[in-house]
Amino acid sequence: MRIAREPHDVVAHHMSVISVQANLAQYVFTTDPPTARAALDTVAAAGREAQQDLQHLLTVLRPSHETTDDRDLDTDLDRDGPPGLARLAAAPSRYRPT
Repeated sequence: MRIAREPHDVVAHHMSVISVQANLAQYVFTTDPPTARAALDTVAAAGREAQQDLQHLLTVLRPSHETTDDRDLDTDLDRDGPPGLARLAAAPSRYRPT
């Protein structure tokens, strides 16, 4: 559960920054263009940082043999089946659904 919170926290922080700055840019768009431009620069930077942070986090969490190539993921699923099925098949019968 703790691992699931990490990506959520990263995305939530950056989305908060993006939302506040985008609203600021809208609010001052016609009255203060330099401030609007700066806010939009912050939005762009926060988006890039979110992507980089998530990529870093996924690199740390993903086993080194995994890849981001969808074709490889499809091959892994075809070969191994969905994650957890091998453990389920090996579970004692008292844990199997009836």
